[in-house]
Amino acid sequence: MRSSSFYIFGILFFLSFIGIAQNTHFNNFNREDGLASNFVRVISQDNYGYMWFGTDNGLNRYDGINMDTFRNNNDTHSLSHNYIKDILQTTKGKLLACTSKGVDIFNYKTSTFEAINLNGDFDYKGMVETPKKEV
Repeated sequence: MRSSSFYIFGILFFLSFIGIAQNTHFNNFNREDGLASNFVRVISQDNYGYMWFGTDNGLNRYDGINMDTFRNNNDTHSLSHNYIKDILQTTKGKLLACTSKGVDIFNYKTSTFEAINLNGDFDYKGMVETPKKEV
């Protein structure tokens, strides 16, 4: 009887130790922390480890310490619109931001955006990367 209770105690101690060792840390962000809006529509992590938050009032990049905000500034190197619908990191390392006006490519060297020229009406259904078909 004594050995079985010692065995059960050992298992419980070991399981509680594993639970403590795997404690996960979460940060909650809001506008006071620099988030463009408290309503986040999409979250993505890029190949550099940055966390990207797409909101209805701009795009945020979080590096673990600082929160940078990108918005439409009515120039050719800013987002085409503040309403972010989707974010996609391509296999070639490009970050695409889908806004309500179109798709923009982020330039990591200059921290600016370049709009992709889309022909016809823009009707967002979701961004996915597909393999290039050879003809």
